[in-house]
Amino acid sequence: MGEEPLKIDVIEAVANLGIGPRSDEAMRPSVTKWLRHGLADPAAGVRLGTALSLLARVGAEEHDMLREAVVDLVYRGTSALESAMWMFGRPVGWALDRRLRR
Repeated sequence: MGEEPLKIDVIEAVANLGIGPRSDEAMRPSVTKWLRHGLADPAAGVRLGTALSLLARVGAEEHDMLREAVVDLVYRGTSALESAMWMFGRPVGWALDRRLRR
């Protein structure tokens, strides 16, 4: 698994601090841009963690693209899911359901 859990943890922490309800509105575009780089990471777990993190925080106009990324990564197998899900401490279904129902 290597660096994946650490990268996913950093992505979630940056998202919480930079796009959260208490974050500075002026820094949100920069943080969102930085987070989007995680969607191109070579590690499937990092891409999945990034997509789920963004899905919970971006506007509806981006949801379709992020949902497609999540579905694609889910079909890649359980290793990608396990790499991303440890950070939530919850089952995979909870993570997928948290914003896909929007």
